[in-house]
Amino acid sequence: MHVSRKYRILSGFLGQCVKWFIILATLIVVGNSLNLPQLTVFLNQIALYVPRVIIAVLILAAGFLISDFVDNFMRRGFQASNLPIRHKNILAGVVKYAILTFSIMAALVQLDIFPQLVEIFFGGLTLALALAFGLGGREEAARLLAQLRQDRS
Repeated sequence: MHVSRKYRILSGFLGQCVKWFIILATLIVVGNSLNLPQLTVFLNQIALYVPRVIIAVLILAAGFLISDFVDNFMRRGFQASNLPIRHKNILAGVVKYAILTFSIMAALVQLDIFPQLVEIFFGGLTLALALAFGLGGREEAARLLAQLRQDRS
């Protein structure tokens, strides 16, 4: 069975994380037995942060896999349908990168790297996109609604 390169990289990374976690646990035991409290406290803090890193990597991996799946799904769906949608590839790309952006932001929040800044950035980005599409697409939306009303009659 052929395993994708992405899965091999992910499994290799998780294997390295487990290896270093075992080394870290061993160093904590050694620090305790040598009565080095500063070293033990420092290593405990690192050990408590490792699960956050692993979860962040899993979030990123899931984001990349889901974004690729959705991108391929949308492109194939657009090709198979007869819907009069222009810029199909651009639409699929926007959805792909929106999922990637969301997964990167979720990973940063999981790592506790400027979580308030990430929330502000996400809110600002959402507001900016809503205004851009709302103001920029007003005429297009009015034309589309008029066409839908005409098709109903």
